[in-house]
Amino acid sequence: VYTEEYYNEQTNVSTYEVFELDEYSMNHLRGNHISIIFQDPFTALNPVIPVGKQVEEVIKNHNPNLTKKDIYNKVLDLFLQVNLNEAQTIYKKYPHQLSGGQLQRVCISIAIANQPEIIIADEPTTALDAYLRETILDLLINMTQKYNSALLLITHDINIIKNYVDYVYILYAGEILEIASTEQIFYNPLHPYTQLLFSCYADKAKKGHKLPTLPYELPDISDHDFVFEKCIFLNRCNKKIKRCNEGKPELYSIKEQKVKCFLYER
Repeated sequence: VYTEEYYNEQTNVSTYEVFELDEYSMNHLRGNHISIIFQDPFTALNPVIPVGKQVEEVIKNHNPNLTKKDIYNKVLDLFLQVNLNEAQTIYKKYPHQLSGGQLQRVCISIAIANQPEIIIADEPTTALDAYLRETILDLLINMTQKYNSALLLITHDINIIKNYVDYVYILYAGEILEIASTEQIFYNPLHPYTQLLFSCYADKAKKGHKLPTLPYELPDISDHDFVFEKCIFLNRCNKKIKRCNEGKPELYSIKEQKVKCFLYER
């Protein structure tokens, strides 16, 4: 519920009850209103189809009235937008003939092809070297701003969070534990997991110091009694209180933040 509230506030997308949509409606949604950029560009594309044809397919599926020439020209334009300057040559290439950076640019062109309201980027720079990471992230931000798309960036990299996002959702074992602006969450992390997560961040100031670790293991999410009746972070929390064994916390409002922890129950 809370994610939907923020989602509607930050974008002009109509609300979809995704789990209630039939396959036809889902196909209309995918690649049109919502698109995704996967973590590994080497496995995200079909290895036996030229990359230009793969971009064409996304455009054609949602724009049946466009001519072949219009679609071809749009693909070339998309390639130029993502800085694949030899567009006509790139169009004919197979994935194995391109570098990781080039492939991720192709994936970005697929994601923006129909100017979606939301782009989901799942660790989009993990498979790239340090220089390319910054280049691809800058490109991704520029493209989402150009098309007024909301970017949902999934990452474990704290530097990326600091430099590229406006609002942060902290997830643990599939649950949202804290929600805040980037500035606020770094200034005042509330949830014990968020605090531990940030304390594990390695920087030059901590050189020579032992990094803290999270005790025990991830919870068994197949244990429905635990997942639905207890705090998902209970077994690893270093600040648990008696109340934590009695039920599952809600998302509590603390000024401009939201936190799922009994420490903030009123």
